[in-house]
Amino acid sequence: MSDLPVALHERAARALVGSRVRYARYLQLLEAQRAALHADDIDLLAALAAEGVALLGELEQSLQLSPDLVTALGQSEGPLRDDVERLLQTVQLEVGAAHAEIRRFAAALEARKTVMLAALAKLHPADPAGPAPPAPTG
Repeated sequence: MSDLPVALHERAARALVGSRVRYARYLQLLEAQRAALHADDIDLLAALAAEGVALLGELEQSLQLSPDLVTALGQSEGPLRDDVERLLQTVQLEVGAAHAEIRRFAAALEARKTVMLAALAKLHPADPAGPAPPAPTG
């Protein structure tokens, strides 16, 4: 079995390194969102979240390996193929780390929502008897 062709190796390496850069950027966005949440800057949080959603679309596309690369990886062995395999494993670890960060941020959002709802409930307690009847007219 021969090694991965150089052109495929270069294309795969570029794509995988690009994915790593995008994931690093996404993690920066999550950290900025966390800071905006703690600062109660909802406008900034919304803008960062929109940017994050757009970046997630790019990330999904960047992780799609071309069929010819997948086939070539399965039919080759050697240092170039091994290099691509290491990059793939690194990206998979980074994807897992990003998912863990997303779960932590979602938990922080949920906790903040609970605090805000409790504060609102104290300001406007619910009337157990329901709304007051309309005043008689006439």
